[in-house]
Amino acid sequence: MVPHSTYFLTTFGHIAVAICLPRAYGMGDAKLFAGLGLFIVDSGVYVLWLSLSYATALLWGVFLRINSIALGPHIVMAWIVCFVGDYAYVSFLDSR
Repeated sequence: MVPHSTYFLTTFGHIAVAICLPRAYGMGDAKLFAGLGLFIVDSGVYVLWLSLSYATALLWGVFLRINSIALGPHIVMAWIVCFVGDYAYVSFLDSR
């Protein structure tokens, strides 16, 4: 189980980046990270979720050759992949 301080520090980090670099991403992305992060209990899945959301957004931006990209859909898509994958692992694979 991830300590609540990890969620706090990650959310605070996203909010600090949003305030210091206002063109990086908006406050909605920081709130989305905070809200969806509460549903992930394993620290490995949490780090995978953050990495996957940033990596898919980066690859999508490089593929389309654009300077600005909406991060929200990538956050949600990575969360769904991690949530379903974690549920499948706990339900099916870990029961053996």
